[in-house]
Amino acid sequence: MELWFQLIEPAQTPAYNMACDEWLLYNIPRFGRPILRIYGWDRPALSIGYFQTYKGKDSSKTLVRRPTGGGTVDHTQDETYSVVMPRAHDWCRKRASDRYRAVHEVIRNLFLQRSLKTEIMPSMPAPAPRRDSNCYQEPTSCDLMMDGQKVGGAAQRMARDGLLHQGTLLRMGKSWGAGEWVRGFGMAGIRLEPLKLSREMKQEIRILAHGKYNQ
Repeated sequence: MELWFQLIEPAQTPAYNMACDEWLLYNIPRFGRPILRIYGWDRPALSIGYFQTYKGKDSSKTLVRRPTGGGTVDHTQDETYSVVMPRAHDWCRKRASDRYRAVHEVIRNLFLQRSLKTEIMPSMPAPAPRRDSNCYQEPTSCDLMMDGQKVGGAAQRMARDGLLHQGTLLRMGKSWGAGEWVRGFGMAGIRLEPLKLSREMKQEIRILAHGKYNQ
């Protein structure tokens, strides 16, 4: 049984959410094992990929740029999570498409608990970033599919010290409960141990959010 940390947070600002994921990526050596972070949004928000050109206008939603790639995600319709792992982890030695597949093979267990059958999209050449592209309208390699519809996607960023996987799941009725995450990962041989960030850690994240992601 592999041991990971599980960080469950209340709804936060878009800037804090992106800053937290980036902070965890660059501080993952301090934790020494993978972290699953499950979080929400305290306001209607759209996130766009790091390389995406976006010229849409929606004053009802806060816009924030992710530290990873991909297209536009409407966070009023999805549930979000991230996986951060040390560079020494076996998954970080895989090819990019195989890293996506490895994470989504575990995430599929959430759907299985609700008797929902998903499939993983076959590998294909990565498309160029598209202006204003909607994440759920353009399935790509190793996305989660159900009855021909994309229900799960992600983007990743590999850094010197580790890997950040930012995932989005189409909301399927009620939100995935903490127990479903624990059981789903347990089905893949991963035990989740609760993690809480210290006051000092949260302050570092808030500083990053204010200086970078509030722009």
